[in-house]
Amino acid sequence: MERLTFPTHKDETDLELALVQAVRRGADRLVVVGALGGRLDMTLANLHLLAHPALEGCRVEVWHGNQTARVLRPPGGEITGRPGDTVSLIPLDGDAAGVTTRGLAYALRDQPLAFGAARGLSNSMATTTARVVLARGLLLAVHTSAGGKEGDT
Repeated sequence: MERLTFPTHKDETDLELALVQAVRRGADRLVVVGALGGRLDMTLANLHLLAHPALEGCRVEVWHGNQTARVLRPPGGEITGRPGDTVSLIPLDGDAAGVTTRGLAYALRDQPLAFGAARGLSNSMATTTARVVLARGLLLAVHTSAGGKEGDT
């Protein structure tokens, strides 16, 4: 097995280097565990890594307990789970535009989601598959499973 080493003092975190290397080597799906914890700055940075341009085209998820987070880029994507599960859609890079949802209790129809506002938080799955259509921007999709199982997104 090849081992990559990097200097201790560098501009990237170890997680960022690992994710980018995995995608460069052909990964099309990555699951990150143990990335959310004690330091708020590291937690936020690790979630923002999901929006890294080098990861576009790879499905990268962060699992934390019964929660799964991933980035949705245009044209959007699906979230699978169970009715009653919670879904939050959080804009990452400014306002998200043209957001339409299906399969969620509170539907959006070609709506904007403003960066910094809480409008996309705490929706509820009405079906086993929710569809999010996105015209512009990036959304952090956080799925919280009522059943407590990781990776249901």
